[in-house]
Amino acid sequence: MISPTGLWEILPGAKGINVWFSNITDTIWGEDATGFDYYLNGRSGDMRHFDSAIESVEHFAKVFHNGDPDTVLIAFHNYSMSGTLSAERAADKQWLCYELDCPMNKIAEACRDLNVPCAVEGREEL
Repeated sequence: MISPTGLWEILPGAKGINVWFSNITDTIWGEDATGFDYYLNGRSGDMRHFDSAIESVEHFAKVFHNGDPDTVLIAFHNYSMSGTLSAERAADKQWLCYELDCPMNKIAEACRDLNVPCAVEGREEL
């Protein structure tokens, strides 16, 4: 079943779901959006765990062109985490910006006022 928006497809027998970020935009903060498309494996035909992934991609599509930079940043992370971003992490702008790879964290409007280093190691320690 393909969504009416073209952002996700549940595979026959609920074996998995394809989610297409690249159907929202070609790039995100300088990166090719196809790198953020993903496949989520199904669990014994139970589609309930797909709900958060579907909601997160649909929400990102709504805020991408109309949302303020902070909302877009939070929605991006929630999407990339299949809809599991915690409220605590969503409220931590430094963490959100640091989790972006460089140069994304230098381009993202929501992160411009922070001096976020281009580091990969130790991000979870923030």
